[in-house]
Amino acid sequence: MNGDSLEHLPNGRVISRFEQTPPMSTYLVAFVLTDFECITNYTVNHIRVSVCGRPEAIRQGEGDFALHVGTYVLTYFEQSYNVTYPLTKCDHFAIPDFSAGKKTKVKIECFDDCFDNDDHRCYGKLGNDYL
Repeated sequence: MNGDSLEHLPNGRVISRFEQTPPMSTYLVAFVLTDFECITNYTVNHIRVSVCGRPEAIRQGEGDFALHVGTYVLTYFEQSYNVTYPLTKCDHFAIPDFSAGKKTKVKIECFDDCFDNDDHRCYGKLGNDYL
């Protein structure tokens, strides 16, 4: 869970509090409730980058490449455009059978879970070039 703080109530419920989000259009906001597992890395500017997906895929290392690229690209964009990423994290979710194909939110990337570069079913969704 990416909550900044958790409070366990006597009735068994949990309150999760998050950091304040800057003003933004509502179409940029996403709430993801899953049983996914995540792997995390940090950019040189201490931005937390996470890739989350099906537990078996993450355990098999299928999110490692996405984490490497996500961390690298965020740093590259900050340096190239001389603009600091304004948030403390950037999450990427590989969602099985994600019918929308890809949705970009301010702190989250959602995409179909084509982790395997050799999986030919993924070429139509990701293309043959990976960077």
